[in-house]
Amino acid sequence: MAYHCGEAHATLARPPNRQIAHRRLPKAPIIVTYSEKAALVAKLKGARDRKRRDTGKVEGRKRRVDRLDAEGASKLAAAVREAKRLRRASPKTGKRLSYRDIAKRLEAAGYVNERGARYNPASIKRMLAGDLM
Repeated sequence: MAYHCGEAHATLARPPNRQIAHRRLPKAPIIVTYSEKAALVAKLKGARDRKRRDTGKVEGRKRRVDRLDAEGASKLAAAVREAKRLRRASPKTGKRLSYRDIAKRLEAAGYVNERGARYNPASIKRMLAGDLM
């Protein structure tokens, strides 16, 4: 067994006509006392509570509007307005467009998602429910 940079490596027997295979051994476990763990947990909880108080969200994926710059956020807001307009019932027939048809019309009008593709019907549904903004 060889030690390299504080990590243990084990060299296996050389297979015929092949390079030497290396297997990394697990590091020694970090030993933490219960009092140190309790102090660390309390410190992290306090930090999460402060951030939640300041920003309203701590963990999980950021909302789409939080990932965009100012220009992208304004484009998304315009797409949401247009989707809401398209979803309204027709005064003549009383019928509404499906989410899939709204996505097609948004794409034709130049409103696409951040990857440049047509919005998914589920994304249109979340837009109209207000979950993106």
